[in-house]
Amino acid sequence: MKRIWGIVLMFITVLAVLGCGTDSITGGSGKSIFTEPGLAAKAISELKETPALKGKDIQVFQNVLVSDLKGVGSRIDINILVPDTNDKVDNYVYQNGKWAAPQPVQISGDGDMKDNVMPLDAIDYSKIPDMYIAQDKAKEIEGGKVDEQLIYIFKINERKYDAHLKIEGAREKFDAIFDSKGNLIEMKKE
Repeated sequence: MKRIWGIVLMFITVLAVLGCGTDSITGGSGKSIFTEPGLAAKAISELKETPALKGKDIQVFQNVLVSDLKGVGSRIDINILVPDTNDKVDNYVYQNGKWAAPQPVQISGDGDMKDNVMPLDAIDYSKIPDMYIAQDKAKEIEGGKVDEQLIYIFKINERKYDAHLKIEGAREKFDAIFDSKGNLIEMKKE
């Protein structure tokens, strides 16, 4: 009887392990947005197909955050000007392999909205894995580790995006700065 219970418990354990999998760290897909070619671009293509945005001129409001955090997984956080408006912004979040419903964003200030938006396609999302070459620099630094967040910062006066990926070591820090097309501009020591 003990042997039967042992087999049953082993079977249940195997089912539990197979059922849970290991995808929770990477957002359900098992793939990192930083290392999996095409994953970020695919997510953006899916965003363009959402009912509120399909066939519309999609304008990004200010910054874009791309991350791959333990326990959260691959994530894109992006604010988009609601199509056919000039004063409403919605936040879209990609996580667990899908886009959540848009959430309204409170905006403040008296600036002109057209000065704070850029086309969604101004950023080449397919280049994100190429930008993770910062990993190579991290290997050269004592205790070096690449941050799990890539931030596209909108430079209003220059009407362009720069992407920043931080590298932190035991004795020094670097900021890998890329243009919106994924080209390394500078590896700046902080």
